[in-house]
Amino acid sequence: LSGSVLVLPNVFYTPETKIAGGLVLGYYRPLDAQSPPSSVQLAAIYTQRQQFYIQLQPEVFWGRGQWWINSEVWLSRYPNAYYGIGPSAAAAQEEEYTARIADIQGSIQRQVRPGWRAGMRLRLRGEDVTDVATGGLLDTRSIVGQTGGTTVGLGLVTTWDRRDNLYFPRQGYYVEARGLLHRTDAVQQHTFGRFVIDARYYWSVRDDHVLAVNGFAEAVSGATPFQLLPLLGGADRMRGYREGR
Repeated sequence: LSGSVLVLPNVFYTPETKIAGGLVLGYYRPLDAQSPPSSVQLAAIYTQRQQFYIQLQPEVFWGRGQWWINSEVWLSRYPNAYYGIGPSAAAAQEEEYTARIADIQGSIQRQVRPGWRAGMRLRLRGEDVTDVATGGLLDTRSIVGQTGGTTVGLGLVTTWDRRDNLYFPRQGYYVEARGLLHRTDAVQQHTFGRFVIDARYYWSVRDDHVLAVNGFAEAVSGATPFQLLPLLGGADRMRGYREGR
């Protein structure tokens, strides 16, 4: 039951951050012979414009893999862009703002049968929106979430996991479905629901090649802060597009 360590430095440049750099650290080790590897990963970034991003991701399997805790904690003061909401939002409407965010989310699931787990999910998020463009949409319109606020979400999650490897799957599938009910404490309190389905499938084409496909669907109901609306772009989906564009 020996562990493995990952250390990965990185340096990059974007117009929003100027020169930036950071470090990714990871530690991976199974807690017992019948459980998948548990892990903890830490990513930290600091920019020339004194922006920062810190993300901690603990993932724990125990009880011969019967129990699974998957969580994420992140703190940031980072630039962002708002374009408006919906397909009519034009690139010319882009306006910068800064978001200071503290976000904690995680789930605990128990195995129902081999490959199928179900449980509860919790999310706590606090956000402060600053440095909005004078005369812009966030400054002049009534938009849910335009000043930030605190959001609490609680709901159910279930996963079907038939991958042959947790970190380097060559065949099999993974499906996660979750639904949470949220409550905000903004000046005008709002309740909204958020529903996500994330499905992935892997084929081993040849010895050194794997074909993977990913289907992702997200929907909200109720008065949802603009930061928590379904978004494409960013690091996880449709890379190359700025998140929210």
